[in-house]
Amino acid sequence: MLLALAGCGGNAAPAPEPPRAEPPVVAAPVKAADARAAEGEALEDCMPIPRDPPEAPPKLEVAQAIASEGLLYIHLDPRAPGVVVPEKHAKKPRLVLAVGEGLPLPIPDLKIDASGVSGTLSFNHAPFFSTVPWSAVYALISPDGRGMVWYEDVPPELRCPPGVEPPAN
Repeated sequence: MLLALAGCGGNAAPAPEPPRAEPPVVAAPVKAADARAAEGEALEDCMPIPRDPPEAPPKLEVAQAIASEGLLYIHLDPRAPGVVVPEKHAKKPRLVLAVGEGLPLPIPDLKIDASGVSGTLSFNHAPFFSTVPWSAVYALISPDGRGMVWYEDVPPELRCPPGVEPPAN
């Protein structure tokens, strides 16, 4: 089951981009969204969390369904235990990796299984064997915006405070 993610706002589900050699990396705030709101900061990049989010299917099933169509964007918290990515990306609360078919640099050792996603990815045209356990993943999105968000796994820094919605794009 794949859902459209219209209205998530901000960078939660970026507009599809053409495939590129390196995974897109999205800069992220370092303070929790509610602290930023209290200081009067704009929250264009926060993700609204529904009061009663729908029950999401297993991440593996969603990832396999999207990847079978080509490209898969994996939204993850690179600080989570078990994540292996280049050090410069490991301290941010948000990282988006592009994996699957159709990338300029193929990922011949890409593995999507019960433990998560692994393979040699390109970071600034440099190969790096990366591991992403499912516990670090909070969204899986296709290039056309279909996908799923696991709201309970969204890092606190990226959550909109209760009653705050990001501006419409």
